[in-house]
Amino acid sequence: VEGKWRMCIDFRDMNKACPQDLYPLPKIDQFVDSTAGCELLRLMDVLQGYHQIPLAREDRKRVSFVTSRETYCYVVMPFGLKNAGATYQRLVEKIFKKQLGRNMEVYVDDMLVKSKEAMDYVRDLRKILNAEEVWDENSRADLLSKIAQSLVNSKSRSVTLLHLEQSVVEAEIVEIEEVEDWRAPILRELKEKAMEVVRRFFEHEGILYKRSYAGPHLRCVTKEEGRY
Repeated sequence: VEGKWRMCIDFRDMNKACPQDLYPLPKIDQFVDSTAGCELLRLMDVLQGYHQIPLAREDRKRVSFVTSRETYCYVVMPFGLKNAGATYQRLVEKIFKKQLGRNMEVYVDDMLVKSKEAMDYVRDLRKILNAEEVWDENSRADLLSKIAQSLVNSKSRSVTLLHLEQSVVEAEIVEIEEVEDWRAPILRELKEKAMEVVRRFFEHEGILYKRSYAGPHLRCVTKEEGRY
């Protein structure tokens, strides 16, 4: 991020004792499908997003760490905490609740601005940066400032423009073309490695598997449950 090192403390012992925050994260396939029909998309990785969430004063001692000279503690939410992702997701969904599903999607600190027509992009972006929901005025201002920095940071690999065809997802078209180009295995290969070949087909790049379409098929091509 910004060409700088990002420090992460080993919180594994504390995470074991910490209850799980079950706040749901968006499903990636639904996230992708929601972009169908959009002429213009912009991906943004919010700079230092986690660090815009202040820690309660009584909890700061729990995220302390020792260096060769001093003992320090975080005053903002650090990376590596068990529930950091869920906490951040809850926050951004609260801030941008009026935009989500309309001209914006969020997966933790990855944000997507989507416009049905390219000419609407500036208007959609302005609505996002003028989000009205406030949990703390200073923290909100800092977070929106980081989003704005993401927009102008043209050197960042996370800021990308994507054009999609109407009603289809370009990435999936590529995968379908790859499958169509496969050569049918000869009979001998099929007899020797039938299960392996079929299983590899269903697991190809995770496209079918992640949508749970291939679950029953995968169970049929295991040695325990499948028969040639």
